[in-house]
Amino acid sequence: MATREITSEHNSKNVKPIIMPQYNTLKFANNRQDFFATLNKRVNDYFKSNNLCRHANPEMKIKTVFMFALYFVPYFLIISNITTNPWVLWALCGVMGFGIAGIGLSVMHDANHGAYSKKPWVNDVLGYSLNIIGASAFNWRMQHNVLHHTYTNIHEADEDISPRGVLRMHPDSEWKGLHRYQHLYAWFFYGLMTLVWCSVKDFVRIMRYQQSGLIQKQKGNFYREFAILIAACRCQEHHQSRLESLGHCGAKGEDL
Repeated sequence: MATREITSEHNSKNVKPIIMPQYNTLKFANNRQDFFATLNKRVNDYFKSNNLCRHANPEMKIKTVFMFALYFVPYFLIISNITTNPWVLWALCGVMGFGIAGIGLSVMHDANHGAYSKKPWVNDVLGYSLNIIGASAFNWRMQHNVLHHTYTNIHEADEDISPRGVLRMHPDSEWKGLHRYQHLYAWFFYGLMTLVWCSVKDFVRIMRYQQSGLIQKQKGNFYREFAILIAACRCQEHHQSRLESLGHCGAKGEDL
């Protein structure tokens, strides 16, 4: 099977496409090399002719500070016990949710693509912000940079569209009668996916990537990344228990 280099910054994290055993029947056409060469040239010419930096501009850096503030400022206000009003605590948790979304959808995404900075260590540090909000940056790079961007929207190859219980993400996935109504209930279950991601999915995926040889092919260290994953989960458990105890105390009007 042949694989193709992803354009722009998608492979600047030194993530290499890989032949996975279960995907060995997939083939890529080799008769359109001119398309990718032309596309790369036009993208590079666009940045050059408009005098644009390929990495984070000032607006992106401001957005990064803002998104981290949305997450950390409410968190420290909560654990500082400044207020025990349960409604205020819930509101602060809601603000933290927007911070998590901003970090995940922009900051860590660009960093783990190697696109945030020309300095690899900056991308590494900001990329690991995903671990702070409850997931694994290493797993994300394997699943997103390698599998998704190599096998985009290919059934049973792109994990972004793999079936998720009651959610059917691709027309070739098994259809069940319940899927007739997923446009109504998908919104609710999508909101629960973060809990599944933090508690189950990352552990399942890192084991699968190790068994399939993906981690070795990408020159990763399974034991180091697994230890980081465990540490991040323990930290999240501590934070969650702290927030829950504050919430209970606030509801009862008690002080910690």
